[in-house]
Amino acid sequence: MPHLIVGILLSIIIVISGWLIYFYNSITNKKSRIEIEGEQLNMLLNNRAELIRLIKISEHYKYLSSDEDFVKLKQRFARLEEKLEESIQLYNNAVTIYNKFILTFPNNTAAVIIGIKELPYFNDELKTSIIYEGGRI
Repeated sequence: MPHLIVGILLSIIIVISGWLIYFYNSITNKKSRIEIEGEQLNMLLNNRAELIRLIKISEHYKYLSSDEDFVKLKQRFARLEEKLEESIQLYNNAVTIYNKFILTFPNNTAAVIIGIKELPYFNDELKTSIIYEGGRI
């Protein structure tokens, strides 16, 4: 009988250990995806800030507004805005996957014990509030 109890306890410990390893690896992979998407988003936001700065400077010179390079700059800005929207969507999708993962049972129990919290989404208010002003984003 004692061997049976020891065997059952050992099996439970092995199953829980396997699940914890799976949980840790999954959370690490999901967080890595969010970091990659966040870096891409940050790069696009920096590019956007630089283009806004160039457009603001060129608006002070009226003869530039009809210049071919200025038109290309505005077209580039429009393409960048599209890429930015896609990047925001990819980032928010990665955050959704991460948040759902840590909110489902039994992952939520491990998340509370380890101290893992939900991550915030990137929203349009943040995007519109990021305007280049004097070298600051």
